Amino acid sequence: MKYNTTQARHAVLRERQVRLINARALRFAALLACAAALLLAKPVEGSTTLYVAKNNESAAEPYATWGTAAADVKTAVAYAKSIVETEGTVEILVGAGQYNEAAISLTSGITLRGATGNRDDVKIWPSSYTSKTTQKVIEASGSAVIADLTIGNGYVYATSGSWAFGGGATLTGGATITNCHITACTAHYYAYGAGLAVRNSYAYDCLVDSCTAKPFTSATPIQLKGFAVFIDGKSLVDRCQIVDNSATGTKYTSNYFGGALCVFNSSSSSYANSCIVRNCLIARNSVTYTDSTSGCIGIGASLRGGIIDNCTIVSNKSSVAGNSAGVVTYHEDYGTVRNCHIAENYSGDTLKNYNIIDPNKTTYHKRFQYCCTKPQHTSFTSCVTDVDGTWEFDKKGDFRLLKGSPCIDAASQQTWMAGAIDLYGNDRKLYGKADIGAVEYVKSGGFIVVVK
Repeated sequence: MKYNTTQARHAVLRERQVRLINARALRFAALLACAAALLLAKPVEGSTTLYVAKNNESAAEPYATWGTAAADVKTAVAYAKSIVETEGTVEILVGAGQYNEAAISLTSGITLRGATGNRDDVKIWPSSYTSKTTQKVIEASGSAVIADLTIGNGYVYATSGSWAFGGGATLTGGATITNCHITACTAHYYAYGAGLAVRNSYAYDCLVDSCTAKPFTSATPIQLKGFAVFIDGKSLVDRCQIVDNSATGTKYTSNYFGGALCVFNSSSSSYANSCIVRNCLIARNSVTYTDSTSGCIGIGASLRGGIIDNCTIVSNKSSVAGNSAGVVTYHEDYGTVRNCHIAENYSGDTLKNYNIIDPNKTTYHKRFQYCCTKPQHTSFTSCVTDVDGTWEFDKKGDFRLLKGSPCIDAASQQTWMAGAIDLYGNDRKLYGKADIGAVEYVKSGGFIVVVK
């Protein structure tokens, strides 16, 4: 789009801002509805705000000002737990700096938030840890919220027959994480989701990168169920980026549910499609295992139950020939990949964008709907074929569709798209119809609005 006058250019910008404000208003209304349900469930006498300032020498209860702020996060969290029953909700604002803490546990009614709103300003980053145990950075349950933070250097380890989840952050029972950067976390044997585990919970606008799954020693095998992010239960993950994560080593156990992202749900009708990943970028993840006798399948994403919807899954790579580098679905009767752009994923030197593990080989073509990929399976009836040179990562690392992309206007139009936004904050139906993938095509001269 070219502008003939400054006035016309500003008019387009104002229209885009109105759309964004409306989308935010819809999301805020939904949050108010959830809050109302909590208020009806339990009488609330009020709410309060606590403050944390690193190493504050004047710290004093009730930590109600910056001058008397708690000197560390865990002290403020402990105090919040002691008053949440009477206060109803407690928000903890954390001042800028790096806090070398771990095992922070948030319960219902508590919000832990970086005070500046910029997730790069406040880091929760425990010191190095290498023993055969687990060092989770933050766990949140119930109505707890984690927001506007960088969370790093978490560590999960589990032995055969037991599991550990989410080294950076683990959410259970309805907790929420938003606008957080989860990075540099590690998972070892039988540990799922080195960076993030979302279990019956919610994640929005998060970046998960530089997380690694690897054997504790060269002789220790590892089972991979999401070497960066693991999701199960009735969960929603929206507008997140899962990029530049890796699984390394020389030995691993047979496993059908690998991937930087793993969606793993029961075949029960009440759960089969209740786990939703939407508007997410899953890119540049890699597996470098050299033992090819058993499978690390689905390097970008793996799906057993649930829905991966309007996601972009590109440039993931496995060094093990024969595995799916893009996305894999398992089981013939549930799990859907819809409106996804799946491109340039490699298994060894072979383009391998998808794989379908279907014991009965009867309904596998139904797993992929309205996707853009190549080569097309002969049984895909609603998908379109990707075209080289119609997408790119720009200089900032943002993914962009280019003119001529077969993704444009080709998505199955879903009810959730009304008022929704894409990965970068654009209207999900920017020019009337939604596009395939996490990102709407923006015409030349237009604007990309990034929401954090």
